Amino acid sequence: MSVNSASAMNATIIRPDVFFISGFYNVPHSTHYYIFLGFVYIVTVLGNSAVMCTIYLARSLHTAKYVAVFNLAFSDLCGSSALIPKLLDTFLFNNQYISYGACLANMFFVYLFMTLQSLTLVALAYDRVIAICFPLRYHVILTKTSMAINISVIWIISVFIVTLTVALITRLSFCSSITITSYFCDHGPVYMLSCSDQYWNDIMACICFYGLICTPVIVIIISYVCIGTALLKISKWTERIKAMKTCIAHLIVVAVFYLPILSTNVAAMISSINQNDRIINSTLTQTIPPLLNPIIYTLKTEEFKQAIKGICRRVKVNVIAERHKFRQRTQRPNETEVREVVVNEPTVLYMNNAVQDKILCTVQVTVNGQCETVELIVDTGSSVSIIPENIYYDCFPGLPGVQAYLDDVICYGTTQEEHDENLWRVLQALTDAGLKLNMHKCKFNQLSHYFEGRTAIGPGQSHCRNSGPGST
Repeated sequence: MSVNSASAMNATIIRPDVFFISGFYNVPHSTHYYIFLGFVYIVTVLGNSAVMCTIYLARSLHTAKYVAVFNLAFSDLCGSSALIPKLLDTFLFNNQYISYGACLANMFFVYLFMTLQSLTLVALAYDRVIAICFPLRYHVILTKTSMAINISVIWIISVFIVTLTVALITRLSFCSSITITSYFCDHGPVYMLSCSDQYWNDIMACICFYGLICTPVIVIIISYVCIGTALLKISKWTERIKAMKTCIAHLIVVAVFYLPILSTNVAAMISSINQNDRIINSTLTQTIPPLLNPIIYTLKTEEFKQAIKGICRRVKVNVIAERHKFRQRTQRPNETEVREVVVNEPTVLYMNNAVQDKILCTVQVTVNGQCETVELIVDTGSSVSIIPENIYYDCFPGLPGVQAYLDDVICYGTTQEEHDENLWRVLQALTDAGLKLNMHKCKFNQLSHYFEGRTAIGPGQSHCRNSGPGST
């Protein structure tokens, strides 16, 4: 009888109706800190929403790299939304009691999006390795489809691990205290309250830290060792700097995300941390990176800045085009100023309307025996118009006779007809993307042309290898 009673007690899981989240202990004016986190949340929502909208609207950003950046922005937005609003409700409005189910749900979503952020940074490191170590095969190895598959695998791994971690909490009994010494339903402080065997919870805590934080850091470090080795093989300093600039944003994001997490956890292992210090370090670790990531990508990524300018320019071009059409309708034929500039037959530019430092141009090429016309904005200033990185995949997916590396584009064909047809498609794609041409650098109908370390000659290609990465 006593054995059966003991078995019944062992089979019983004691779950509290609610937990109490303690937050700061004896800290005056802590309300000001929570208000600060509220402003952080507002800026985080606006910044990451702007990043996602820009990626969606700008065709030049529809690349494998920005599939991962979009996922990072989404994870930042959702992670902050899972943490900060509940934190403000808990401490600003004194709702420190949370139900058992709501606590587990809060734990799940906070840890899920933290895991997604960590693993997405690994995917972006992989993107940089392929872009710099294998520049000519980048668009073959890393497509939007392959990156989407990578992100899907990251989601599956994250959901599985976090679900298992939270599910193991449900097997624990809570016999005495229900006070969580943290600012949300943190995994460690919650399962440490249990009076049951915590072996598997300890195992999952180690897996989460070493597998989802430490391992990604090691992988990213190895990635940049490979990138550094590839950069040393480039003889020109200008090309090295040009390639390295594409990694700056990712490096800053990695440092902002991992350094606070690692320092806080390592400090906790070495010595005990005061509860208030731990809460401040942890909240800033989870809220500041999502705030800074959109700012970093906006200020440190040239292609992103150009995409934003392109969206604004597209609106401006539409206004200019409507104004131009209105002027054409209202002017008499003999009052219309038309300047014809013949660049090289059969490519002819008709410059119709000068607008400040730009000219609205009509480009005519012969395609399949018929004359096709494309209107685009051409820069007339002396400054170089920077075309976003990876423009070949951004603007010309699947187009024949086009190659590009960073801000240089070459259009070629084995016959004049093929050349003109490819050129027309390129101009149409540039127009659709809202990009500008620098006419001072354009060369038309060249029988041979040196392009990024190789020379293209006539209908074929000569693989004359020189310094730096090249394409033909």
